[in-house]
Amino acid sequence: MAAHVTLGPAKLVLLAVHFATIADIDSLTYLIGQHAVILRSELVLRIILTYLPETLSPAVYVPLIQAIASDESPSQTNPDYQLDTSSVQSITEDQASRKVKKLHLLSLKNTDVPLTLAHEADPLTSFLLLRAYRMDEEAGMLPQVPNLVSPFLQHSRELHTWMISTVLPLVRRNYEYYPQRPIRYPLLEFQNLPDRIAIDYLLAETGAVDDEFGLAGRDLRGLVGPWLHNESRWKREAFDQDVSHDTDTAPELSCPGWEQALEWLASKAATSWPVALKAIESWDGPSDIDLGNDAGSWLQENQQQYLDRSYARAVLASAYLVSDPDLGALEAAFRIYNKIRSLLDEDSDITLQTAVENLAPVPPFDIDAFGGAKAATYLRNDLLQGSNPLTTPKEESLDLLPALIQSAYLLTHSGVPCTIRKAGDLAFIQEQQEQKSQIGRLIRNLPTRASDDDGFWIRARKEILWLHGWGNSLKSTRDETLQGIFGKVTLEFIETELLKAMLSRSRYNLARTLYDQEGPDAPLPVVLRVHSDPISIIEKVLEQNPKAYTRLQEFEELGNNMIHANLPIYVRPGKQQPITEDQDAVKSLVTKRIVAMCIEAALREDDFETAYSYVVTRLGADENVHKSQPAGISDEWSWKAALDAGKYVRTERSQKPTHLGTASGNPEIRHLEQRIECLATSLRLAPPPQLQEVLKTFRRCEEQLDAAIKEEAAREAAWDTAGDLSGLPGSFDTPGPDKAYPPRNISASATARQAEEAPMSLFDLSRATARVASRNLPVLSSLQGSFTSDKTNAESESSESELHEQNRTRKRDQLREAATGTLVSGVGWLLGANPKRPTSGQQ
Repeated sequence: MAAHVTLGPAKLVLLAVHFATIADIDSLTYLIGQHAVILRSELVLRIILTYLPETLSPAVYVPLIQAIASDESPSQTNPDYQLDTSSVQSITEDQASRKVKKLHLLSLKNTDVPLTLAHEADPLTSFLLLRAYRMDEEAGMLPQVPNLVSPFLQHSRELHTWMISTVLPLVRRNYEYYPQRPIRYPLLEFQNLPDRIAIDYLLAETGAVDDEFGLAGRDLRGLVGPWLHNESRWKREAFDQDVSHDTDTAPELSCPGWEQALEWLASKAATSWPVALKAIESWDGPSDIDLGNDAGSWLQENQQQYLDRSYARAVLASAYLVSDPDLGALEAAFRIYNKIRSLLDEDSDITLQTAVENLAPVPPFDIDAFGGAKAATYLRNDLLQGSNPLTTPKEESLDLLPALIQSAYLLTHSGVPCTIRKAGDLAFIQEQQEQKSQIGRLIRNLPTRASDDDGFWIRARKEILWLHGWGNSLKSTRDETLQGIFGKVTLEFIETELLKAMLSRSRYNLARTLYDQEGPDAPLPVVLRVHSDPISIIEKVLEQNPKAYTRLQEFEELGNNMIHANLPIYVRPGKQQPITEDQDAVKSLVTKRIVAMCIEAALREDDFETAYSYVVTRLGADENVHKSQPAGISDEWSWKAALDAGKYVRTERSQKPTHLGTASGNPEIRHLEQRIECLATSLRLAPPPQLQEVLKTFRRCEEQLDAAIKEEAAREAAWDTAGDLSGLPGSFDTPGPDKAYPPRNISASATARQAEEAPMSLFDLSRATARVASRNLPVLSSLQGSFTSDKTNAESESSESELHEQNRTRKRDQLREAATGTLVSGVGWLLGANPKRPTSGQQ
C-alpha cells in the first residue's frame, strides 16, 4: 500500500481507470474526492461508462453518481484510507500520458441518445442512457436499469419520460409479465422501433395462452398506458374536415401506437373474443395506467379526450366484431356494451338475460342517422374511424347495439345461429325474402323445442313479434325508421306461420285463444276466413302435408262439422247456394268430394295402392246417394278421381303393395286389373257426356291387359318347352308331356287363346252376339239407371239386385260385354231382334 504519493494527471486517470475496471468503488470514490480538480465530473462519467463492469449492481455505484451529479465531493468513510497505487508506480509520466491517449473513452455525445434529447441532454442524462443501453446489451441486466435511473428521475424531465415510456414497458414485458418468452428486441433497438411495431411487440404475448386471458387488462394498463406518455409518440396532423365535427375532440392529434393498440383490440374481438372481453372488462380505459410507484405523469387534456373517445369507439367496434354465432359470444358482446355505458357514466346493471326477458321497446331512430343505405357497409368497414356512425359514442348508437345483440340472441337461442353483423344486415338491408327465410327457419325450429306448456308458445310469439318491430307498433314508426330485423315482413305472414306451427303441435285451444278474437284488429290468417267453398281448404292441407291423405276419417269429420256449422258448400258458378233439408245427402256428397281429394293426393305421391282402395271401397259403394243428389249440386269429383286412378301408370317411384291376396302374382297384370276396376267405377259414376272418354281409356287399358296376359302365357309356354324331358340323357322314345299327360287345368289365357283361334261363321257370330246382348241387358239397364233421377220401386230394386247377383260375372268381362252391346244394332236385322232402349232420364 502507498499513502500520500504525489501522482501526475495521467497517472491519476490511469489509476481511476484501474479502480473502475476492478470495480473498486471505494478507492475510486476516495481518488475522486482527493483529486476533484483533475478528475472532473464528465471525465469520471466517461471512465465509469467505459470501464466499470456492466454486471455490477447499480446500487454499488449510484451514490458515487449522485455525488458527481451534485458537484459535491464524495463522502469519505475513512479519513485514513490508503490508496493502492502500485498499478501506476512502475511507469513514468510520459508512459502514462501515452497510455491515457490510448484509453478510447466513450463519448457522452453519442448518436444512440434519442434525437429529442441529443441537443438538450446534459452529461449525466447522456451517461445514464448510454449506461442503460450497455447494461442491457453487454450483460442482459435490463431489470437493473430502473435501479440505475430511478434516483435521477427528478434531474431531467426527458429522462423521466424515457424511463416511463420506454424502459418500464420493456422491463415489464420481458422480465415481469412474460419472463419465459423469448426476447426479441434489446432496449436500444426497441426504443428506435416504429410506433406500431413497438405496440405489436408489447402485446405479442397478450392472450396467447388460454390461462392468461385475464391478464389482457393488466398488459394494457402496464404496457400500453405508460408507452403513451411520450410526446414523441404523438403526431399533430390536420385531419380532413369531413371526418369529425365534434368540438370535444382534438382533430389535430393522432397517436399511431395507440391506434395500433385499438386495432389489436378489435382483431382480438373478431378472432378471440374472450381476450377482448377480459381486456375491456378489466381495464377502465386510457385513464387507468400503471406508471410504477415512484413515477407520476399526466397527459394533456386534449390528448386524454382523444384517447377516451377513440377507446369508446374501439369498444363499440369490438362488440360488432364478435363473430361467433353462439350464446356465449353474444353475452360477451352485451357485457362489452355494459362496459362502454359505465365508461360514459351511464347505468349498466342490466344483463342480457334480463333484457331478453323484458324485451323493452327500442326508441325509434331515423335510419339516416346511420348513413341510410350505407349503414350495412359500416358494419364491415371503417369501424374504428370517426366517420362511422355505428361506433360513434352517441345516443342512437348506444340504443342500436343492444337491440341487435338481443335480436341475434333470440335467433340463436331458437336454433337459428346469428351474429350481430347478420342481425344488422337484416335490419339495414331490409331484404324481404331474406327476412322471410329467417322467420321460416325460426318458426320451423319451434316445434322441436316446444313443450306441453302453452307458455312456451306465448313466449315464442312475443319474441317473434318483438323482432318484427323491436317492440314498436307500425303506427308509431315511419317508413324511414328502423323497424326491427323482420320489419319488411307483414304481420299477417308472421301470424300465419305461427298458427301453422301451433296446429302442427295440436295447440288448438291456444290458437283459438290467440286468433279467434272479435274486432277489426283480430289477427286472423287468410286460411281461416270463411269463403264460398270452405271444403277447398282440405285440398290445400293435402298439398302442404305429405301423407295427409291417409287421415281420411279426420277430414270426413271436418267436412261434417262444416255442414253442421251451416257453412256454404260448393256451388257451381252462376248458381245460388242450394237450400236443402236433406243433410244426409249433402254429407254423403261432401264425403265423396273429400275422398276424391284424398285419391288425387295419393296419386300425386305415387301411392296407387291407397288410391285404389279408396276407389273400390269408398266411391260408388252406395249408388242411391248418386241418384238422390240435392238440387243444384252434382258429384263432379268421384268419377274424375276414379278415372285418374285408372289412368295411373306404375313407375319406379310407385309404392309397392303390402299383400297380393288372390290377385295375380305378376305385378303388371295386377296393376292393370286394378286400373280396370277403377275405370269400371268411373263408368258407373260418370255423366253420359263423359262416357266416351272413360270407354276410350277402358279400351286401351283392356288391350294392355290382354297383351300382358298373352306375354305371360308365352313365357309359361317357353318355360314348359325348356322343361321338356326329351332333351335329357337316356330319355329315348319318351312321349311328349302334351301327348302322354294332357293337362287337367288349362289357364285362362290358354282358354282365351283357344276360343279366339276357333273358326266362326257369320251366322255363329250373329247368334253369339245376340246371346251376349241378352246377358248384357241388366247391365245396360243399371248403367242407364245411374244417369236418371227417376225413382224405382224398392221391391223391384231388390229383385233386380238378386237377379244381378245370380248372373254376376267378372267386372272386366261385364263391362267388355256392355261395350260390345252396341253391335246388336248393327247385326240385329239377322235375328229380328228389337232391343229395348229406355229413354227416360237421358239427355
